[in-house]
Amino acid sequence: MCKKDLILISGKLSKNIKIKINILINSINTFIQQALTIHLKIVQSIGWIALTISTLPFLIISRKPFDFFTKKTVEVWSQNTTETTNKVNKVNPNINLSKSSFETILKTWVETAPRGEDRITAQEKIRDFLGLSGFQRCLHLFLKKETLDLKNLHLTSLPDIFNNPCFNQLKYLSLEHNQLTALPESFGNLQALTQLHLSSNQLTALPESFGNLQALTNLYLKKNQLATLPESFGNLQALTDLILCKNQLTALPESFGNLQALNKLDLSSNKLTTLPKSFGKLQALTLLDLKRTATLSGIPMSILDLSSHCTINLAECNLSMAFLEKLRDITQDSNYSGPRIY
Repeated sequence: MCKKDLILISGKLSKNIKIKINILINSINTFIQQALTIHLKIVQSIGWIALTISTLPFLIISRKPFDFFTKKTVEVWSQNTTETTNKVNKVNPNINLSKSSFETILKTWVETAPRGEDRITAQEKIRDFLGLSGFQRCLHLFLKKETLDLKNLHLTSLPDIFNNPCFNQLKYLSLEHNQLTALPESFGNLQALTQLHLSSNQLTALPESFGNLQALTNLYLKKNQLATLPESFGNLQALTDLILCKNQLTALPESFGNLQALNKLDLSSNKLTTLPKSFGKLQALTLLDLKRTATLSGIPMSILDLSSHCTINLAECNLSMAFLEKLRDITQDSNYSGPRIY
């Protein structure tokens, strides 16, 4: 081998070594950049978390400082990351298929929104509740949320996502002042729910699964278009406050008598003609509001079995004089110990 060949080979080897060294240097620089970025984010987020925790004693006065510092914590981890970090953060559908499907349903729901609906804000609030974005996943482990507020967003429908086990902790849900016409069947999976606000919507019916919400204590359905209630409604045996005024109800299920924890019941301004005989079982009832039910032609005598602590409001009902006189004779008897009627 001549000297010229040795020089040529030596040059090629030198070139290959330089390329490998450059690749190694770039890899080291990328690693250092990522390490510094993650380290900086950790330091920043710890600071914001400390400030967030410091506001907890003042939540009764105002939520604004808590919400502000929580948002700042989330923003730290929501900023653009490197290509390598993005690859790490991608959801593996084989490992977490339910969450991936959940995100797909949400995305489709947002993309098919009619004009005027703020489904983007709704999506953000749902993802925030479930801790699905950035550092919110970690924060979610320590500050599990129990409330979800989706009111005043002009929503006409909800995504069918409530069979996701992440909703098992939801206790307070506000959907009032929207344009909802129906609820998804999966809604019945919210079995930890205690307070549900659905007033001022356009609901015409409730799903049969609604009766599965057996932890529910407060239910507000004022100003909807409900004509009937499912038979399963009687399964809501933890209910204490039920507001159904200003609907289109023409009848109530016989199972209504199973709501024996019910304390306040507002049925005013509906289209009821009578009440189920089972109403006499509602011994915890202290207020039964039937005012302005012009279609009411009578009430079952079993209603007089209600507690003496109960007040029944029949003002502006179209009851016959003969029926009212009969009620008056019964309630004015010295041995009468039933509810007060006016």
